[in-house]
Amino acid sequence: MRDDEHNDFQLLTADSETRLGLTVTETIDLDALFTKDITSSGSFYISGGIWATTFGKVLQVLPIPALLIDDSYNIAVSNQACRKISVAYEHIQGRPFTSLFATQSDAASAYATIDEVFGSRKPRVMEAVVEIERNRIWGRITLRPIRIAGTRLILALIEDLTHEKKQSLHDKKRKLELEKLVKERTSKLERTAEQLHREIVERAQVQEKLTRSKETIEGLLNATSDMAFLLGADGTFLAANEPVGKHFRTPVSELLGRSLFELAPTGLAGVEKSRFLEVIDSAQPLRFEAEQLGRFYNSNFFPVVDSEGAVSAVAVYIRDVTAEKKTNELLMQSARIKAVGDMASGVAHNFNNILQIVMNAAYETLADLEADNASEAKSKIKRIIKSASAGADTVRRLQDFAHARTDEAAVSGKVFDLSSTVEQTIEILKPYWKTRPERRGIKISLHQNLTNGCLVRGKENEMFEVGVNLIKNAVEALPRGGEITVLTCIDDDHAYLRIQDNGVGIAEPNLDRIFEPFWSDKGVDGIGMGLASSYGIIKRHKGTIFAESEPGKGTVFTVKLPLEKISSEKRSIPKVHSTELTCRVLVIDDSEDSVWVLRNGLTRGGLEVLSALSGHKGIEIFKEESVDVVICDLGMPELNGWDVGRSLKNIRLERGLQKSPFILLTGWGGLLGEKDKLLESGVDRIVEKPFLVQNLIEIVKELLQLQGSVQSEPT
Repeated sequence: MRDDEHNDFQLLTADSETRLGLTVTETIDLDALFTKDITSSGSFYISGGIWATTFGKVLQVLPIPALLIDDSYNIAVSNQACRKISVAYEHIQGRPFTSLFATQSDAASAYATIDEVFGSRKPRVMEAVVEIERNRIWGRITLRPIRIAGTRLILALIEDLTHEKKQSLHDKKRKLELEKLVKERTSKLERTAEQLHREIVERAQVQEKLTRSKETIEGLLNATSDMAFLLGADGTFLAANEPVGKHFRTPVSELLGRSLFELAPTGLAGVEKSRFLEVIDSAQPLRFEAEQLGRFYNSNFFPVVDSEGAVSAVAVYIRDVTAEKKTNELLMQSARIKAVGDMASGVAHNFNNILQIVMNAAYETLADLEADNASEAKSKIKRIIKSASAGADTVRRLQDFAHARTDEAAVSGKVFDLSSTVEQTIEILKPYWKTRPERRGIKISLHQNLTNGCLVRGKENEMFEVGVNLIKNAVEALPRGGEITVLTCIDDDHAYLRIQDNGVGIAEPNLDRIFEPFWSDKGVDGIGMGLASSYGIIKRHKGTIFAESEPGKGTVFTVKLPLEKISSEKRSIPKVHSTELTCRVLVIDDSEDSVWVLRNGLTRGGLEVLSALSGHKGIEIFKEESVDVVICDLGMPELNGWDVGRSLKNIRLERGLQKSPFILLTGWGGLLGEKDKLLESGVDRIVEKPFLVQNLIEIVKELLQLQGSVQSEPT
């Protein structure tokens, strides 16, 4: 139960006792408390059913499940909050109250407790496991005797303690504070209970009770530190708590009767007039998250319906969740960094293999050159280039995975083969699913059946993250070893990824929770963000992810993504052969070795090369010489690549000339997200190291062909 719901429950029960002037051991006469009509003989009756009474309306908007139990021990009435334990909450009406309990012992205890409450007319509290339609919660059930129109009933209020059972020491401290608050309020209510009891006989006293119901609402509002208020159907404040007054810097008493939409024309934390009117028209609760001035809020609207079914007021509860969202982002980053650490051994393994090939092939190449065996030397040099390229791909994959990502509503990205991405994921995680378990005497076999052509559109590094999370999840489900099967396939419209293990499995009640943030069944070792992160990624890629499991037999995770169909006719920019290309390139890099490599490669490609070993020197050359294309390194002292690009762009603009194409070289990943810097510095292309100079020449040709046309946003 949330803190605000706990306070609401305590205040409702406690205030009911206070308004009646009863001691806490006496039966509450709700008939006299909330009846609108009085007969000539002074007796009371209810017109329009329970929901026509003020008590019924309060019961209906109560944020916790509430039941009325008749003297046959059956459920006579259930409020809307019972949806928390059953979607079809109306179906539990008419059922025996004892049928809600998961075990026979709890049912027997509930029967005995109800019998005791009817007999003693004293409230009782019990804790038990409540189960409705396989939805199981641990509940604290408060049973309180009441009387309505001469009928004896029991009001049962159900608090969900499932989450509370797992709370940390901090939550226990909060619980003690709440208990202290309840005791203080109970003590205050007990002092006024006897006075209210004497005032209930006459009609004037009944009217006084109705007036005090407003005070009860204000008490409920002030029980939370979040913003809570009650608006009339015209948008005017009927009641509000102190946080609302602080927000508007106005005493609460001066807010009453004023229109929210005149005080805050742009709305308050998402409480726009259109949403307010939507609740008025639909008579349905509305919950959403809103952002205002850089802060995030959970906003909740609860309609208050009168006896004719019209919405007479709207209760609004607004909670600032900015800190929680920042914490979530930090935990997501923590989970990603932990995964990077798990993959580190795989990266080291791959690089050791690559260096082994490069070192020995280079040594043998020297021997071949000394023996004048050019063909063998050429073959080994190709092997060195291939191995170095594989190492570059590994570094780039790790950079992409570790780089913080923004949560976009939709993902455009590029088209890539899902099977290829999954294959790389399996390889880089090999130490995690194979080597590390084997050192502990555990054998895990991974079988893969990957179909080529599983083309999807999106961010490949994010799908790589999904693969990492699902494979790690499968490994963690095999504490004594077992088998993992990874499969990809396609149909007419979708690409599929299935990862199956024969491990411990997931209990059925937990299947609906595995994608919730911070939920984990792995104890203290589980952050509870891996599957939640994967769910968000798949949703942004317009796909679905679901799990099937049976305890003791394993789990299957299935990812379904829209299949990208590539047309056979592809448009491309005509290539320009080096013999047709005449241009002057300015290379700026503080590394002499890098300049030497670029100069040799570009010159061999038919380009004229000017070079500078600093940003300042490069700017001087650009001012004095005719330059067609600039190639500049990002990381340099004094003036970095961003600074140089900005200066060269301004020089051209001051001369009334078109900006020269600018290529930025970098060893860091993730720069494509720096859209503002790219535009400000006039960067046309970003080339990540390591790269082949031949590919750089092709980029130069492409930019020269685009010269003279209006250039688009950097890619």
